[in-house]
Amino acid sequence: IFKLLYLHKDELPRTDMPKSEMTSQIRLKTMLKYIESHFSEKLSIKEIASSANISRSEADRCFQKYYQISPMKYVIRHRIEYAKLLLHSTSLSVKEVGYQCGFQDTSYFVKTFRKHMLITPSEYKKAFQYQR
Repeated sequence: IFKLLYLHKDELPRTDMPKSEMTSQIRLKTMLKYIESHFSEKLSIKEIASSANISRSEADRCFQKYYQISPMKYVIRHRIEYAKLLLHSTSLSVKEVGYQCGFQDTSYFVKTFRKHMLITPSEYKKAFQYQR
């Protein structure tokens, strides 16, 4: 998304942004980069906030403002999206996909995936195998 915005920056209307808004966006972008680089590891809100040199409560406010969810819920969403990609495009087992996406416990991965996607990772994988 950021790459597309950058490539088309001249087409976007210019507006003066308050310094506090700019600061929030910079912090959020920093935390998003950190999550992208470390989502497969065990993450905490403290680590995410520290990546932008802010408190946990400020990190939470930034995510609530722009995504209406907590930083950890954002991490879970990111992990699920990456899991979908791996399930669709690789021959990795459900356990291996869960592990590569930062889920240390396979049953928690299956439960979380099902909660978000309304089907299990195995069912999702099978659905794509039939489409190939």
